[in-house]
Amino acid sequence: MANSLADGTVSDEEFRLLRLLEDGGLPPQDALKMAEQAIETHPEFAPIYLTLGNLQRNRNELDAAIASYQTGLKLTGEPDLETRLLSALLAVLPKEHPDRSELIDRAMGLNGNLVAQATVKLISLT
Repeated sequence: MANSLADGTVSDEEFRLLRLLEDGGLPPQDALKMAEQAIETHPEFAPIYLTLGNLQRNRNELDAAIASYQTGLKLTGEPDLETRLLSALLAVLPKEHPDRSELIDRAMGLNGNLVAQATVKLISLT
């Protein structure tokens, strides 16, 4: 994220919004509403889809969370975020999902977030 701020691919507004959603201590319903509004104003900002998906997952809105993670994956080309999105997606996909094995391989093949890759490795063992 620091490199994206430095090179201008992430605006100050997008960064502040993401920090507020992740670290701002907002009530879950307020955070969900804010994340949904953020998607409307910044539809190409991939990190917000991870946050939105996590908020949806926490409300047991699994289909919506899956859709959010998948949208984020379509938008990102950054390995750290991609592994985090894949890890989150794999955590909510049913074990029998036909793409599960391919998604695991994809996550493990990235030079991305080590914690997310470790989580994917654990998911692959179940």
